[in-house]
Amino acid sequence: MLIRNHVVLFAVTLWYLAQLSTAITAQEILPDGSKAAQLAISGFRIPTGMKMEVFAAEPQVASPVAICIDEKGQVYAAEEYRFNRGTPENRTQDFFLTDDLQIDSLEDRLTLYKKFEDRFEGGMEWFTNVSDQVRILEDRDGDGRADFSKIFAGGFNEPLDGLAAGLIARDGDVYLTSIPHLWLLRDTDG
Repeated sequence: MLIRNHVVLFAVTLWYLAQLSTAITAQEILPDGSKAAQLAISGFRIPTGMKMEVFAAEPQVASPVAICIDEKGQVYAAEEYRFNRGTPENRTQDFFLTDDLQIDSLEDRLTLYKKFEDRFEGGMEWFTNVSDQVRILEDRDGDGRADFSKIFAGGFNEPLDGLAAGLIARDGDVYLTSIPHLWLLRDTDG
């Protein structure tokens, strides 16, 4: 029960930190976000019998939109950087809303992007300049905080890729959704 409570609170904390994050790219060096995370936690109402602590903060993880924990206790985080920076949003780019609502296929979507490419900074390159990625976090010394962080998989930035926003680990495999794709990711080099 205690582990489950920590998992739920970790997920809530990651979600909250994602809401606070500014638009960043995966390549930027981020300042330590531990103090901001602690401050955010201080504003939460924590149920009796539960405890909330920071597991990881910037620069160990940034812009998380999905997390999962595998059988070994490793935490995987889908880091999303492409929202309105590689994946168009018809609420903020309403010039293609009518066309967007008529799409029947991936080919239609690509045709739509090409039709309006002059409305995106850099044209079609706008869709591929920024990548989403999956990060792995581990608590190797057993203190309840991540002390290891590395990019597990990246390069999710094809023009038709949606946000990398669904993630699950099972039996040594990691599955990532980046619509229209469902990726099977494996660590083949240890």
